Amino acid sequence: DGGAALRKAAGDRAILRAIHFFEENRRVTSMIEDLNAVNATVDPRAKEEHMAHFLAMVNQSGVSSWELLQNVYSPRRGREQGLALALTVTRHFLRSTGADTGACRVHGGGFAGTIQAYIPLDMINPYRITMERIFSPGAVTVLRIRPVGAEELVFAPGGGFAGLRAPSPNGDSSDRRSGL
Repeated sequence: DGGAALRKAAGDRAILRAIHFFEENRRVTSMIEDLNAVNATVDPRAKEEHMAHFLAMVNQSGVSSWELLQNVYSPRRGREQGLALALTVTRHFLRSTGADTGACRVHGGGFAGTIQAYIPLDMINPYRITMERIFSPGAVTVLRIRPVGAEELVFAPGGGFAGLRAPSPNGDSSDRRSGL
């Protein structure tokens, strides 16, 4: 009868959000493994399989955020469900265009956040047109992921740009500064 006591003590929403948290941690581990495998292999078929699994995990994460984390819309503002609409339109777009290599999920601050959509390159312009017809011009910001990852801008004493510093996995930084 521990489940009934837990429901009474914490409430259903807290339990659902906890389930999301633990499942999301497992998904993230799987997603990291997939991305590392994509970068490590030269076999195009293996790359495609790992990327397809990564995108499936993105979609699962999105569904979990919507259903368990419950951060796609505020119950206080039921008429405003822009994130839910954007996710639904994106999923419909991907299905209707046959783009089985795409994915989407809520991203950022939930109720006031955005969606993150992985759209095949040849479908970006039609996707942008579709979304901007519904939301407004400029509603879509196209981002490309750099192979380098995060870097820190480094400025020399006196304020001039000196170069870039990339964080390493062990916490050290590798400098790519001229003469520094």
